[in-house]
Amino acid sequence: MSDEWLKKPTIRYGAPLIAVLVLIQYVLLPWHEWRSELVQTMHERASLMVRSSDLDEGAAELESMTILLNEQINQLSARYLTIQASELDAMKVDAPTSLRQRAIEANIGVNRISAVKELLPVSDTIARFSLAFEVQGTADDVLTFLSDIESQSPIFSIATLRFSSITKTSLKAQLEVIQHVIIQE
Repeated sequence: MSDEWLKKPTIRYGAPLIAVLVLIQYVLLPWHEWRSELVQTMHERASLMVRSSDLDEGAAELESMTILLNEQINQLSARYLTIQASELDAMKVDAPTSLRQRAIEANIGVNRISAVKELLPVSDTIARFSLAFEVQGTADDVLTFLSDIESQSPIFSIATLRFSSITKTSLKAQLEVIQHVIIQE
């Protein structure tokens, strides 16, 4: 009787089928999921890996960019007034004298110069000062002077410019300039 029971089609074909399904559910599917996660992790790690030649190229590029930036900083620093932090107050006195001397060299008369006014600093190493004054001279001399103070070292930036008197032989202008000063510590 026991042999007949095993020969029934549901037992004969169903038991191995159930065994295969259990094997698939508890062995093959977890193994497949584990393998998929492992492959995905390996792909993620491979995407993060960098070849040493790429690192060397990046380091060389950074080094060349650093050299270029240092050259540009040196060029800009040469155009701006650079002082020690302790000389900041003395610069407030020297700036009007320096500007008056540049005007005299350009054959420009300086009628008045206001006191130097310190503006909000750009950063910890760059200070800004405002200076208002009035100049008088020939139109060519005044315009050349204005161009020179914006282009020659130390550089001043013209913030406001107002022509108060224009004749054939004379030009009178009131202006406010801003000087950026690099502070070394």
